[in-house]
Amino acid sequence: MIDLLANKTQSGELFVNLAIVHFRNHEWGQAKMAVDQALHKGGLSDHRRVLALLEKINDRLFGSGIGRC
Repeated sequence: MIDLLANKTQSGELFVNLAIVHFRNHEWGQAKMAVDQALHKGGLSDHRRVLALLEKINDRLFGSGIGRC
């Protein structure tokens, strides 16, 4: 449901919130996809916070120091 709402909004903020939910549930792949969608959509209030979240996700997916964007 939140995915549908996120697609209809002007900014990627809902995708960021969705990514945080997935991250907290240890759903790393889904969290990364949501962050990617947020970055693609743009209009983010705190771009650095989103990049920091992406770094944490990549650390979980690929191990520390690998796969950083």
